[in-house]
Amino acid sequence: MTEADRTVYTALCEKYRIDVEAEWPLWLIEHYRAKIIRIMDSLEENVVTANSIYPTANDYEYWHTLRRKYQKLAQADCYRLLRAMQNICYILPVDKERLMPYVELVDKELTAIKNWQNRTNAQYKKYLANRK
Repeated sequence: MTEADRTVYTALCEKYRIDVEAEWPLWLIEHYRAKIIRIMDSLEENVVTANSIYPTANDYEYWHTLRRKYQKLAQADCYRLLRAMQNICYILPVDKERLMPYVELVDKELTAIKNWQNRTNAQYKKYLANRK
């Protein structure tokens, strides 16, 4: 931002009583903060829900499908988190290196969910083979 733009921007923010933190509106920072928290809450709910479903002999296919649904939702939440962090890097002046530990944690969680899905699929194949 040039000095002239900064002066105009500051004047407009003061005129319309817009709180600004580090040259960015607080509402924008709060928007992304709330968005990330919502996605993390959803991720936790989906993982816990999927983990609480144990397919049994009765209605095995139904419970397997339901468990896979929540695993896929958890996987989608990981991708949504990564995308939100990318947007933050594009829009706000954030040091990307400070976000890398969080990106690595999300990648680790995503890998764990994918491995879990593979084990769930293997159990389902075993069930189908034993059923015949």
